[in-house]
Amino acid sequence: MYALVISNAIQSVGGLPASARRLDTQEWVMGLANADPTFQQACGYYPVTDVPRPADTATTTFDRSVTLVAGVPTVVWTERPMTAPELANATANTNRATIQTQAATALDTNRTFLAIATPTNAQTLAQVKALTRQNNGIIRLLLNQLDGTN
Repeated sequence: MYALVISNAIQSVGGLPASARRLDTQEWVMGLANADPTFQQACGYYPVTDVPRPADTATTTFDRSVTLVAGVPTVVWTERPMTAPELANATANTNRATIQTQAATALDTNRTFLAIATPTNAQTLAQVKALTRQNNGIIRLLLNQLDGTN
């Protein structure tokens, strides 16, 4: 990724164009992607220094931008509070993972119940209750209603 820098200000960020004019002489440089970095920079194109994205917290996330840091185009991450939709999405993702873990556990629980030759009334009632919770989890997944886990 490259930044087009003119007059010490980033104009755009992206890939290199096929050709560009030198800023000093206005001469065209063809095949800019394969040109020497000296020619790329003479046209105003500098490689962007990438910086790893920090991990989100439960309530904050980071926005990406590219700014000049000591004259070098650099990725900068700015922390900000999550929006309501972002928080809802994070909750839904957590709930989805919880429901999927519960589903994996349910397979073992159901196998154990099925292996009982003659279940007691209490075991049967407990299994019916467990199956109802499992079905609610399956229904939540199918309907993408991930505002809860039970």
